[in-house]
Amino acid sequence: MADNKIGDLNELLSVDLDQDLLVVVDASNDETKKLKPQNIFSCERVIIASNSCANGTLAVVVGGSGNSASGNYSFIGGGKSNLTSGDNSFVGGGYNNTASGNNSFVGGGRNNTACRNCSFVGGGYNNTAQRNNSFVGAGRNNTASGDNSFVGGGKCNKACPNCSFVGGGYNNTAKCEMSFVGGGRNNTACSYYSTVGGGSNNTAFNSYSTVGGGLFNKACGLYSTVGGGKTNIARGVYGFVGGGQGNVASGSYSSSVVGGRGNCANSKYSNIGGGKNNNIKITASYNSCYSSIAGGCKNTICGQGSSSSIAGGICNEIKGKKSFIGGGDSNKISESAACYSFIGGGCNNNILSRGSFIGGGSNNCICSAHCYSTIVGQGITSVASGTLHANQLAIMNLPTSNPNVSGVVFRDGNVLCVSTG
Repeated sequence: MADNKIGDLNELLSVDLDQDLLVVVDASNDETKKLKPQNIFSCERVIIASNSCANGTLAVVVGGSGNSASGNYSFIGGGKSNLTSGDNSFVGGGYNNTASGNNSFVGGGRNNTACRNCSFVGGGYNNTAQRNNSFVGAGRNNTASGDNSFVGGGKCNKACPNCSFVGGGYNNTAKCEMSFVGGGRNNTACSYYSTVGGGSNNTAFNSYSTVGGGLFNKACGLYSTVGGGKTNIARGVYGFVGGGQGNVASGSYSSSVVGGRGNCANSKYSNIGGGKNNNIKITASYNSCYSSIAGGCKNTICGQGSSSSIAGGICNEIKGKKSFIGGGDSNKISESAACYSFIGGGCNNNILSRGSFIGGGSNNCICSAHCYSTIVGQGITSVASGTLHANQLAIMNLPTSNPNVSGVVFRDGNVLCVSTG
């Protein structure tokens, strides 16, 4: 056997732990000795690599160069300049990786560090798991610095406090306990239980706030939500913006904007469905709470316009409470006293009194002194309260005899009559 080259020897495909032997050089005694495979890990330390050391009890360095296993029961599989200084720590390979916490793990890669107990870095470059049970899967320049914190991968991500989570992406930060960033770029979850799903430059500022995705969105209020879109802001408690661009839900409580662009729901429990540049305002003395604008453009509810609605149209305005404008252009219920009023549509119609109605048309006006009046037509200005105003009136199928009911109109031949009862 001594005359045979190693390459010429027969390969051993299975090991008999009781009968087969390994040849080991005992450097301290300059003597060749035999070792049974079953006893290899019962040695105080094992080094099968060059220019490496295993100073810990039962530490193992299998391969590579310049590796050091100084922790008890620590293991280095290979690579170069790797260090396991924690007890039961593990480095699989790579370059300049360090597992310094007890039961810490670095799979491979370069310049990765698992610092504390049960910390984990799978691979990648320059990643750090700094605290107990912290985890970095891979990627580059990622840091899990809180106990039980998690960074899945990506680049320059940070899971800072305890139980924080960053899935991946670039330059994302989970700043507070239980905060979550799924991915994307430059996203930040700032407060307890805050969430950013993805997108870019989004921020969840308050506890339990959520930004699903999009660009430059902010969820500022407690329990507030921005689903997506661009430059949207949910400020109040339970504030909600579904999407769109430049929308703001800033009512103190439960205001919402579903979508559109440039819409602003400033009053509590107010809602804007969509459209553009619609506004539910708060003034110095009044709050337009419980109001809604379904859509359209440049529609406004303000003043005492609580519980009022605008369905659509353009440049319509309500100041009276519990009033309604269906649509059209530049229609107004323009006084706070003009509550319970209705404009169906049309153009440039105006109600200044309580409980009044304009069906449509254009340039109609019910004056402030004429409550409970109605206009059907065009270019009409009210003259009395509780009165129907019309350009023309056609009454069909009138009774032809007196019904003897006070106030009922009937026809007596060609004469129009009103019954007195």
